[in-house]
Amino acid sequence: MLKISLNNPESGWAYARLSDESKELLVTAPYSPDDVLRDFVDAAALRVLAPNSIQRPLRTANSVLHWSLRRMDKDIEIEILKFPDIGFPGQHRGNAEPIFKARGRWATFATQLLSSLESIKTEMGCEGYERAWRHPFPIEAYEKLRNAVQRGK
Repeated sequence: MLKISLNNPESGWAYARLSDESKELLVTAPYSPDDVLRDFVDAAALRVLAPNSIQRPLRTANSVLHWSLRRMDKDIEIEILKFPDIGFPGQHRGNAEPIFKARGRWATFATQLLSSLESIKTEMGCEGYERAWRHPFPIEAYEKLRNAVQRGK
C-alpha cells in the first residue's frame, strides 16, 4: 500500500516520506526558489480530480527528481526518477535513475496527503508556516485537495 506523509518545514527544508510494503524514500527539498509543497499538493489534487498523468520536477540539494503521478481509475501510481547530473535548470544530462515506484488507491493517498497538510497547518498556523517556509501556506491547493477528497468519498 502506498503511503505518504509530509513533515513540517525546518531550516528551509521540506520532507516527504513515501513508502509501500517493500521500500521507503525520504525526499528532502529546499523552500527556495520554488514553492515545492504547493506545487506538489496542487499536482496531486489535479490527479485526484482528473485521470491523467502529470510530471513535476523537484530540485533537491544535488539532483533533480521527476515525480510522475498517474491516475488509473481508483488507483494512483507514483514514479520518481533521479537525474544526478544537472546542466542548467530544466536540462539534465545522463540517464535517469528510478528511485521509487508504487501504486495505491488514490483516495487513500489523497487523504494521507490532506491529513499531513492539516497537521502542518494546525501545528504551525498559516503565519508560522510562512515564517518557516518563506511562502504562504498553500491554502488554494489545500482546498482543492480537500474538496477532491470529499467528492471522492
